[in-house]
Amino acid sequence: MRFISASIICLLFATLAYSQDTLYRINGKTVPVKLIRVDGANIRYKQVGDTSSLIYSINKAYVIKIVHQDGHTENFVQSSLQSPNIVNSSLDLKADALPNRVTLNIFDLFFSQVTVDYERMFSSGNFSVKIPLTVGFQSGSPSNRFPNNEYKQRLFRTGCGVYFYPGISDSIRYNVGAAFEFGKNRDSEDYGSTYENIWIYSLLIYNGINFRLSRHWFFSLNIGLGLGSQHYTYSYGNYQYQSNELIIDYKGGINIGFRF
Repeated sequence: MRFISASIICLLFATLAYSQDTLYRINGKTVPVKLIRVDGANIRYKQVGDTSSLIYSINKAYVIKIVHQDGHTENFVQSSLQSPNIVNSSLDLKADALPNRVTLNIFDLFFSQVTVDYERMFSSGNFSVKIPLTVGFQSGSPSNRFPNNEYKQRLFRTGCGVYFYPGISDSIRYNVGAAFEFGKNRDSEDYGSTYENIWIYSLLIYNGINFRLSRHWFFSLNIGLGLGSQHYTYSYGNYQYQSNELIIDYKGGINIGFRF
């Protein structure tokens, strides 16, 4: 009976041993990991037992070999010019998956408004939730023409969207998503000495591309196109009029962003 129990325990340990990959680094350290991707000059992985969203990246120059969970070994050729000071540095291993992102839309500044987006990446690194906030800072009667609402003052715009980032790339990432957004504008035309307010509700499909500038900074381009509903109430003298209409809504962005 004891022999059977010991055999079962040995089998369990053997199974666990092959459920992970192992990095053999040139500084002598052996690191059990869950391999994510090996491409270009980098190896991306999660630490075994780490339930957070952190994904680590290490240059192949610091790795002798990887023993994969199925038992086969992948060897790497090291350069003889590698500096010992760099090899022994504790900074050669950094968390690459920074889940929080804040972006400023530079394009909207030309239309007297500020748009800031907060984006939270999921643990997989392929999905995110984004919350935009636009605030207008016009004064008086503006002559700025908004891309989608003619001569209007933007009071605010917000909403929520879900985005998908297919594939993994260190420098360039494409994304696609859908967002529900709503906002309030003010007509710049004077109807009986009263500026009228317009509520707009939109469902947009977004496409975008992110260019990584450094570990923390990135540059992105995005455009959203969809259908919206415009609820317009205006007054003329003692009369008040209401109008509900379907509109084509679109939104563009040239953004600078920070990851943390």
